[in-house]
Amino acid sequence: MKFKSTFVLGTALIGGAVAVYLLDYKAGEEKKAVEMLSSKLIRLDSEKIREVKLTSEYGTFSLTKNAQGDFTINSPVLAKGDKNAVNNLIRSVVNIKKEREIASGENLNLAPYGLESPLVELQFLLSDSSVTGISLGEESPTGEYIFAMSLGDDKVFTIPKSVYSQTNKKLFDLRDKNILSFKSKNVSKIFVKTKDYDYEIERVGSEFLMVKPAALNLESGKVNSLLSRLANGKVKKFIDREEPAPEITGLAEAETDLRLEISNPSRQLRLTIGNALSEDGKAYRYAKDASRSTIMLIDSGFAEFLEKRPFELIKKNVLSFDKNKVDAFDIRYGDVELNLTKDESLWYVTRPEKFMANTDKVNELLELFLSLKASAVEEYDPKSFKAYVNKFPDLTITLYQDSVEANFIRTGRKIGNESFLKSGGTPPIYRILNSAIEKLKVSTDYFRKDES
Repeated sequence: MKFKSTFVLGTALIGGAVAVYLLDYKAGEEKKAVEMLSSKLIRLDSEKIREVKLTSEYGTFSLTKNAQGDFTINSPVLAKGDKNAVNNLIRSVVNIKKEREIASGENLNLAPYGLESPLVELQFLLSDSSVTGISLGEESPTGEYIFAMSLGDDKVFTIPKSVYSQTNKKLFDLRDKNILSFKSKNVSKIFVKTKDYDYEIERVGSEFLMVKPAALNLESGKVNSLLSRLANGKVKKFIDREEPAPEITGLAEAETDLRLEISNPSRQLRLTIGNALSEDGKAYRYAKDASRSTIMLIDSGFAEFLEKRPFELIKKNVLSFDKNKVDAFDIRYGDVELNLTKDESLWYVTRPEKFMANTDKVNELLELFLSLKASAVEEYDPKSFKAYVNKFPDLTITLYQDSVEANFIRTGRKIGNESFLKSGGTPPIYRILNSAIEKLKVSTDYFRKDES
């Protein structure tokens, strides 16, 4: 019985100790929370903010927040706000900690602290129609802090000096600076028109295809790079007042017109790029996003990147085929006419004479066919190839799969160190280096096995 009584007493003591510990812990946590809140200059729940008004040395700006958490600038211009920039501004206010109380009182003279006409003033209208905010004044005598007070309070505190730079914002700082707002994955079509060229691109699954001026396969990585840079491109300056004349901006009849069709949600974006100008030693171009009323200045180099010529985006390989499926090919140039056929895994020369070909050499030549690349496009949508050849093609290569013609190339007249070339798989007339063509003019001896 004594043992049982001792056990019960011990259990009660332990239980009591645990309860006291938990109560002390909970009380400690609550105390910390109270201390943290009491150390803040203002208590502000950012989720409840509906309007923001900022007055700084750069003017007074007002913004409203919608249900999705996006901000619209209402004054001095109507423009989309930069959500991240505005949230950073709010966060800097939420985190302001009081360092020391300097003065208080209903009839307090605020002039010595620079708070009679604050350097920065922020007001927040909340969802319950209440208003809170802060005022920032001059630096403290030591230069380590600045004076501040909360809206409706009669106490002056010192706060970290860094708060001033975090809140003293220009209109440009709070503005959406994206040249165009979209996600690359949602782009279904791209239209580019300049004074020199006009082309259209369509997305086909994860790939891109040029449909105008000719049907061409594109380097999807390069198209994605173009879209990525455009999606991340930033405006360098907005021109809200005293809009320059059309002949100065060049936007009335813009040399460059770029349009995007977006699939989700369905819409079309349009960017026009005009004349160049130089400001403060930097080169810009006038630009206009059709969804905005204001003219923008964008980096000149960025504009040139967007004005890519079609050739820069297309796949340069002039012969496209599956090497493993090719079962015959012909080579013709001058008086030479070669024909090779594949039987099972072995290759044979069948013209001008018959013998078993060196398979390694055949594969080597097929790799050369695949690696053959254009150096330029001479004409995208030619009516015929006749104007680019003399009487007969300089070189003709024809590939077969299952004994059916699968692809071919024909080369024509030479222009300097290049020759014109027509591929069976694409409409354009290409230019290709003569040195690359000469490597394809092999003879029967090329295919003979080395008996040594």
